[in-house]
Amino acid sequence: MNTTTAQSLYHNEHGTSGVILALVLATLAGIAALALDLGAMHVRRSSLQTSADAAALAGANGLISYGSDLPKVRNVILEYAKANLDSQDQPDIAVQSSDITFFRDGVPDTSAPNQVEVTVRRALARGNAVSLSFGRVVDVDTAELSAKARAGVVSAASSKCLKPWSVATKFTWDDYADSRWSDNYGNGVLDVDSSAEMATVVVQGFAAADLGATVVLKVGDPHDTIVPSQYNAINYPPLNKGVPSPGA
Repeated sequence: MNTTTAQSLYHNEHGTSGVILALVLATLAGIAALALDLGAMHVRRSSLQTSADAAALAGANGLISYGSDLPKVRNVILEYAKANLDSQDQPDIAVQSSDITFFRDGVPDTSAPNQVEVTVRRALARGNAVSLSFGRVVDVDTAELSAKARAGVVSAASSKCLKPWSVATKFTWDDYADSRWSDNYGNGVLDVDSSAEMATVVVQGFAAADLGATVVLKVGDPHDTIVPSQYNAINYPPLNKGVPSPGA
């Protein structure tokens, strides 16, 4: 091999290295672009999941408030789902009534559901798919994302599930303070609408001798109590956890 031929081969090999380097750089640039798009997609999906979680929890609470009135429950779900989405998610089409499913113990049910499942979507068919900034390099312009959440209503099974409340303090009053011709006169009940009876209330408080005494809590309109409350009687424990004691 003469000198001219050896130099020619050297130059050809040098050119090949340049091509390989260019291909490697292009590949690295593509990987970096993909990483940026994946990061953006992760952020958007987290937003969808937050929306789905909030909507499902609101729906479970709606089942407690509205029972079998499912249209009202659906409205609550949609309201919370849309409120937790960004404008770029296009809330009005990201979650729709068809994305809400009712269950009873895991089985689809619309007669007496105790669970709500919500799906939030960014889909090409809905016109709100996620646009990719760098995916277009490999001819991928958009990506579809979705998030799903389910929440349900369960019976209270421990004291941690009960809402805290306090027993009214012990007191006495003159049941005959009102007019003799009044329905309140001597009826054995403290009539909070009677200013005459309320003026005779004397707070005594509980003592050691009162330990074990039965206290009757009024069930009805909380505004009828001396101090408005949110007390509601329940049969506890629930049927699936023992023998209920009425009004416990």
